[in-house]
Amino acid sequence: MGILASFIIQPSGGGFSLSDLVSDIEARIQVHDLIIKLRTVVADTLGRDMQTALGWSFDLARATSSARVYDVSTIPAIRPPLPAGVSGVRFLVDLSGCRQLGRARIDALASHERALLPP
Repeated sequence: MGILASFIIQPSGGGFSLSDLVSDIEARIQVHDLIIKLRTVVADTLGRDMQTALGWSFDLARATSSARVYDVSTIPAIRPPLPAGVSGVRFLVDLSGCRQLGRARIDALASHERALLPP
């Protein structure tokens, strides 16, 4: 099972930066391989805008209060294998019809998985 956490982010001058968020998550997971994975996902996601994006600030309280957690297997997706001749696909998913993970399922996650979520 994989999980997806969704947050509403509102820009905030002098708020919590993306760099702060990555550092906070790294400190909570404390597993070298997972820290490398986190950094890889952040770099792949932000691409050439990474240096600028790490300085973006947002309202942490609003983001945390808007948190929603889902089991990725329940989210509509285009899953492999892709048809012959298709090398990649980009799409958007409306999560409003997806059921969130319940508290018991979140509590049952491994500690390093729970560490990725807000307190």
